[in-house]
Amino acid sequence: MNWSSIFWVALGSVFGTAARRQLSVTSLTHFRKSLSRFPWTTLLINASGCFLLGLTNNAWITAHASLRWFVDIGFLGGFTTFSTFVYETIQLTKSSKRLALFYGFTSVAVSLIAFSLATWLLL
Repeated sequence: MNWSSIFWVALGSVFGTAARRQLSVTSLTHFRKSLSRFPWTTLLINASGCFLLGLTNNAWITAHASLRWFVDIGFLGGFTTFSTFVYETIQLTKSSKRLALFYGFTSVAVSLIAFSLATWLLL
């Protein structure tokens, strides 16, 4: 890894993290009462991040390396929220093990489907 790739990853993660934060704040502000305690925002962020990664993973074959560093590793790495997913799953186990299991399964399944759908769309 050289300084150029480090720069592009760092810049992408700034934008990815800012996008995740804005989506979280917006959804909590607008949908607070209807979201209950289920972490819909994290599910949406991870699924959309997987979908975007599925699109870019197949489109970057001939693209410029700096763009791949910026988008795939930087932006999407900062945007998706695996650590938040783990934390929220653990928090859910304290109130409902069934809801935690449903959330964990749904998050993984929906993310796999989103990635596969994006890959299929590009075929």
